[in-house]
Amino acid sequence: MATWCGPTVSRRRWLRGSVIALGASLAAMAAGAGTTPGPLKTGLVEKVGVRLMVVDVVALDEQGHTVPGLAREDFEIEVDGKSHEADTLDATCGAEQADLPGGTATTASVEPPPRGAPPPRRVVIAISFVGVRGACRSESDMDPCVALDRLKREFRKRSRLNEDEYLVVSIGRTVRVEQPFTHNPADVVRTIDRMEDDLTLWDGSASYGGDALLNGLDALLDSLGRVPGSKVLVLYNNGPGPCPATNEARYDGIAARAAASRTAIYPMDVSGYLLNSCPGAVEAHGLTRLAEMTGGRVTAKTWNHTLALARAEHDLDCRYSVGFYDRDAVLGRDRALTVKVRRPGLRVLHPSAYVFRSEDAERKDLLRAAHQLPDLFQGGLVRTHVFPLRPSGRKRWDCLVVVDFPVDLSGSGDAAIRDFGVTVRGRAAGVFRFDRRVTLRAREGAGAGERRVSFMDRATLGPGEYEIDAVLVDPDGRVPSAVRETVRVPEVPISRPFLVGPYLGNPAGRDVVIQSPSAARAADGALASDLRGDYIGGSTSFEPLLVQRLQNAQSEVAVLTLACGLERRRRAEGRVVRRALLDEDGADVGSLSPVPLAGFDEGESGCRTLLDRIPARGLRPGRYLFEAAIEPAPDPDTARSSVRFTVPSPPDPPASTGPP
Repeated sequence: MATWCGPTVSRRRWLRGSVIALGASLAAMAAGAGTTPGPLKTGLVEKVGVRLMVVDVVALDEQGHTVPGLAREDFEIEVDGKSHEADTLDATCGAEQADLPGGTATTASVEPPPRGAPPPRRVVIAISFVGVRGACRSESDMDPCVALDRLKREFRKRSRLNEDEYLVVSIGRTVRVEQPFTHNPADVVRTIDRMEDDLTLWDGSASYGGDALLNGLDALLDSLGRVPGSKVLVLYNNGPGPCPATNEARYDGIAARAAASRTAIYPMDVSGYLLNSCPGAVEAHGLTRLAEMTGGRVTAKTWNHTLALARAEHDLDCRYSVGFYDRDAVLGRDRALTVKVRRPGLRVLHPSAYVFRSEDAERKDLLRAAHQLPDLFQGGLVRTHVFPLRPSGRKRWDCLVVVDFPVDLSGSGDAAIRDFGVTVRGRAAGVFRFDRRVTLRAREGAGAGERRVSFMDRATLGPGEYEIDAVLVDPDGRVPSAVRETVRVPEVPISRPFLVGPYLGNPAGRDVVIQSPSAARAADGALASDLRGDYIGGSTSFEPLLVQRLQNAQSEVAVLTLACGLERRRRAEGRVVRRALLDEDGADVGSLSPVPLAGFDEGESGCRTLLDRIPARGLRPGRYLFEAAIEPAPDPDTARSSVRFTVPSPPDPPASTGPP
């Protein structure tokens, strides 16, 4: 077993300097729509010599048709007013000029044409719910509802599976993935169906508005930078968008992010009008500005809600990737970009700016994006969950919030450092969050290998549904790993007494279990009441199993069960808690001695904690059920509970390498 020199846990939000310079705390980044990243200016002025910049452009004729057949010599580039030659060119265009599908008819289909070698079209459908109230009904004539209904009709026409990939996101109080990239148009239809009835999207809260759309686009474009190839983002918005005159820096930042992620925005004002974002201004339509600065096209003054999608897919079928060498590249400085075609009668759609970000600035933006769109950063490394432990009053729970992730130790004595943060959001409650830095080090000769780290903190939560976001960062790495889970906290039972759990765990062994001061006191009343720092447990500490499968057949199962509602002595008198272990066929494998509920003292919590340890080495591989019950039962629904787990098969012995 490894001898630990550490671990150490730091509450510093993030270290500054050579390791990672994020400049803002993880908690501020986790605030999501409440933050305003602004333009991609980092304050760094550092020349980095020559860098290749690749920008995606679309060439159009006077009728708005895409133009194939252009060569590298046809393009002219200006950066901050200085002329550059195109150094590379990659074209994804057919030999024939493509016609714009859809026209003005609302029933036009945009069935993708058959293609062979070219990569799939990646289409992002972003639906903004900023400032929209109510919800869709079948008879609703609200503009956003009509747009959603017509989108569903369009995708119902498409073949069941095709080469294209569709991503559906919503932008409101936060930006979130509603449907990850899929090849199946039916998935898009099902997703929009659900969104029509999702009241969390239609609340019209005044707490988000002016900046929410731009914040969502910032995070979305940063996330899409990890997806290879050209992409289009079809944005459905009910109104003209934020005023460009008062958000100039934000629009510049979006243009640079669009260039970096190779994403063009095709906005549509679903209200059917073309209103000014800034009263009294001329040509101040925010959605028009988004399209012009990112290389897309705006759709407005029409009730054809599929036209923006048709235009985006039409342009994506004939796109040029123009590369040029910036021989005076500077980190963190916005560069104005203009692309022209040396042929009369043609115009070019392209992003209007780009920027070369430093590694630290890019890491910071990715971290912010991971907190807002964890679905696009899932790497399977980090897990999180909320466990209700005991009532906190009659309507709330004292809960344990757990984050769990692996750390690979080289055994060389070098420290392994991880930064992590968790945010819990609910409709009826505020936001609960924490973040830490943990440093682990194994001594020389202790052995290499993977260890899991479990960190636990306490939160008081009322009944309802919550979203938990967890983000993990290796300071030496570039891309964070994230996960988003949805959990439902139940009502506090009225009938007393009742059971909480059982919850599965392992003795920590070689893994590391860390508890915040409040979580440590809740788990072990014997801990000093003046404990101020995080508590690092030992090899016997309870490590919650977020995957209910033992790590190996030789480990031990720890089961945590609480009997609560015992504030009055008469509720406990004559009652016991029985626990039994059953196999997958329901046969009794073994039972534990009944525990009486009377005659204990755990303060004002009114709960008795039971921690059972079951040796797994005597269990055959398979599925098992641990069942607990209060007898006699005051209420069968709350006095009986169970949990399932799996004992894996032992690993195969290594193949013999000796002579036959």
